[in-house]
Amino acid sequence: MDGIFGSGTAAAVRAFQSYFGLTVDGVVGRTTWNKLHEVYNSIANKLLSPDQRPGDFPGTLRLGSTGTPVRELQYYLYLLGAYNNIIPAVTIDGVFGSRTEAAVIAFQKLAGLTADGIVGPATWAALYQDASVLRLSGPVITVDRLDYPGTPLTIGSEGDAVLYYSLLLERIAYYFDAVQSPGLTSIYTQELADATRSFQRLLSLPQTGIVDADTWTAAEALSLQLLAYAPSPDADPAQGTGYPAYAVQNGSSGPNVLLVQQWLNQLATLNCGVPFVDESSLFSLIEDGKIRAFQTDNSLASTGTVDQITWDTLRNAARILPPENSESQNTAQEE
Repeated sequence: MDGIFGSGTAAAVRAFQSYFGLTVDGVVGRTTWNKLHEVYNSIANKLLSPDQRPGDFPGTLRLGSTGTPVRELQYYLYLLGAYNNIIPAVTIDGVFGSRTEAAVIAFQKLAGLTADGIVGPATWAALYQDASVLRLSGPVITVDRLDYPGTPLTIGSEGDAVLYYSLLLERIAYYFDAVQSPGLTSIYTQELADATRSFQRLLSLPQTGIVDADTWTAAEALSLQLLAYAPSPDADPAQGTGYPAYAVQNGSSGPNVLLVQQWLNQLATLNCGVPFVDESSLFSLIEDGKIRAFQTDNSLASTGTVDQITWDTLRNAARILPPENSESQNTAQEE
């Protein structure tokens, strides 16, 4: 390891590409880089048996199975569970216990496979394909809501409800200068009470500094509205309809979800009998089902997650072009 891409490194790259069925050119492009990263990650996390490639079917796995293949299975389930809360969390310990079986059954139901908790070739192939798509899709942004805790939040209150409320207020403070920024905290401090009063003043609520049901509901409504419709501080102003660099799925919200909903409705106008979706900027199980059907129809992995390839395919199928392409297309037509 000398930091020089010489003939020895090029030979090793070609051997790697040959072993993993890639184009053998000794050049490390995106595909080779991603496969190198996948294999390295699998080895570092002890997911691979010797002489086995990621994704190779290791043999049938079921309740009671143990060893490295089970660790690989659990890793894929863990990754998929991070994107879809229908799949319960598992521990990567190499032991196929009841929680791993439950996660397998949940995945099989999502994938339309026989939900028997046994990992045969079809389940393994679907798991690896879906995990590979999500691994390269970029992060997913979703929102987990909490209901009002039932009792007011006051100075000294602690817990997840306080943390959730402070997150709501922090988002509002970003867009409204009149609202003090409280910072994220799980303890209801004097600073959080002062920020609450500034928020209550903004909406003409009683300025008590106490989070009762009315203040909680108002804060959540405004915060979620901002999340869905206000421009993201990290957004690329030139994005247009290009992929936003993060995937969207069940629980996501915002302008990018609205684009997906508009494209789905554009396709619905071309197919009689296909119901429209509500253009709410909120991605629900309804959109999840429609995306899975679209992915299946277009020979994509049926994950329900809009990654880059699904985004581009959906946009093109809906006959919606990015602004930069539309201008050049109009010029070409005029010529």
